[in-house]
Amino acid sequence: GYDAIGIRLQKGRDFPYFVTNGFPGDFVEAERYLCSKDCQEMCDETRDINPYLECMCGNVIQGRTDPTLPFFTKGGSFWSNNTSALLLKTTDKERQSKTRNRCNSAGYESVALVPLRFQDKIIGLLQFNDHRKGRFTLENINFFEKIGSSIGIAFARINDQVQLRKSLAEKEVLIQELHHRPKNNVQVISSLIGLQMLKIKNHSSLHAFTDIKNRIYTMALLHQILYQTKDITHINMSRFIKD
Repeated sequence: GYDAIGIRLQKGRDFPYFVTNGFPGDFVEAERYLCSKDCQEMCDETRDINPYLECMCGNVIQGRTDPTLPFFTKGGSFWSNNTSALLLKTTDKERQSKTRNRCNSAGYESVALVPLRFQDKIIGLLQFNDHRKGRFTLENINFFEKIGSSIGIAFARINDQVQLRKSLAEKEVLIQELHHRPKNNVQVISSLIGLQMLKIKNHSSLHAFTDIKNRIYTMALLHQILYQTKDITHINMSRFIKD
């Protein structure tokens, strides 16, 4: 029943909109990122610096809230049923930072910003905007904070699953490469022995070297099967014995 809603999620050092519904396109583009132009360089993930996130969204995400003020909650949310009056009656210090005021400029009088939490970490933001005044109550905001916690847990689990799949894929490639390299190495050794055998005239010595070469080839074959198979925990013994 609200005019516009959105979710911000962390991407690198910033928190751009992940999804929106009801916001005009130019508003979304203007407000997509919270990191100021001056701190874009600090948003580089290679640098150990936490950038300053602007506006009231940045306040909520970075925990710059004061629950003693009526427009902040103990849960770290911001809410206002009359942003025009709020801007007139409060200072930048009370609002914890200099705000962009685009929500108010776009005619949104009722605004609520709720943190998405996972354990003790804020991973995003849930936003509700409405052109009408008086759209929220403290009970609404407390309910949204519970929803925010649930969404935060869900997104954190999805992210963990994605990272886990990525890590497993990297490990599989690494293990296959570890099997591939010994196979190459033993083939080189086998070839060196083969070259040495060309110089051997003694039959018994030649037989011994042939036996060594075959044993080395057997090990190379084993590693070849391992790095070519999708299941590196098992060996297809039928194929191995036939080969």
